Amino acid sequence: MSGGANVAGVDDPGGRASAIGLDRVWMIYHTREAETAALAQMSLEVAPQEFVAVVGPSGCGKSTVLSLVAGLIKPTSGSVEVCGEMVTGPSGHVGYMLQQDCLYEWRTILGNALLGLEVQRAVTRESVEVVRRMLNAYGLGEFENR
Repeated sequence: MSGGANVAGVDDPGGRASAIGLDRVWMIYHTREAETAALAQMSLEVAPQEFVAVVGPSGCGKSTVLSLVAGLIKPTSGSVEVCGEMVTGPSGHVGYMLQQDCLYEWRTILGNALLGLEVQRAVTRESVEVVRRMLNAYGLGEFENR
């Protein structure tokens, strides 16, 4: 890999597959009173190692897109792929931070950062070092034990 982040575990400089792909996705939320189209015919392609920001006003569907990519919800119609595979449910390859901070105040910064790996029983000496490097990269290294 030459520079850039390894998006979703993909290292494909040949560009054979999208890291993330949404194809004609509709997401309609239903209540007793009404239907709300959070996404209408949305298509998006994110290339491996590409950095993308999803920006918009409250209620425009940003969290819906992230929840679809993470496999937390299923689209009303259309398809969602990560690393060339159809998203059918939650995967160990995708994670994201929710809008509300969900840190456990009794855990350290490092402990909170490792929580996802702990749940997956995937904490290794190497993974702890990767998390420490990430904390340092974001200017949080000096706070890891707080």
